[in-house]
Amino acid sequence: MRDSHGDSLCPLDRTPLSESQDHLSGCQFVVVNCKHNCGKQLQRRDIHQHMEAECLYRKIPCEHCEDPVLWNEVEKHFENCSKYPQQCEKCKEEGIKRDKMKFHLEHYCPKVKVECPFNLVGCAFEGLRSDIGKHLANEHFHEIMDLMKIVVSYQMEVTRKDSNQIEVKSKGENESLVDRKEKQIEQLESEVGALKQTVCELSSQVNCLELQQKEMHSLVLKQEIK
Repeated sequence: MRDSHGDSLCPLDRTPLSESQDHLSGCQFVVVNCKHNCGKQLQRRDIHQHMEAECLYRKIPCEHCEDPVLWNEVEKHFENCSKYPQQCEKCKEEGIKRDKMKFHLEHYCPKVKVECPFNLVGCAFEGLRSDIGKHLANEHFHEIMDLMKIVVSYQMEVTRKDSNQIEVKSKGENESLVDRKEKQIEQLESEVGALKQTVCELSSQVNCLELQQKEMHSLVLKQEIK
């Protein structure tokens, strides 16, 4: 096919063909295959819309984890998606991401049965996590405070004795003794820090428990007024 000047024309869109360019490689009317290998064939001018919005094999970002997922496998992906929101089977809280569920059960879920943190020293209490705060406040809070006082007092006593011993030792013996005692002090400081952290956690649990009790009391009063 030629135009009035005798130049060759594309039989599809009737644009002039150039010897320096492969016109058909860019012609919008040429039928091409979908690059997602879905088997669909469309004119080049329509293939982009198909690949972006219609092809069953196009990839879209998961709405939860943002990983690229085949459009026709989204539901299957949700079955293993690490960020897919779930409901806790015990406390029924919703919206917990799958990869956070274990942490929720181990540290937060109020309906999980747990042992008292002092079970290693003889406390036989077992109950729901929602009850553990009250148990700790009633049975162990003052014990922890007393234990901290003992450790701090012991640390100060060790430091005082070390100072007295260093004064009468030879230089070499002093250096060795200082090294050993410094390690002992570091260990004691670490233990004291851990105890302080435990006390802070217990205080937080007691505060949460008191807040829950106040909220429950307020709710009961409102129901009685109604």
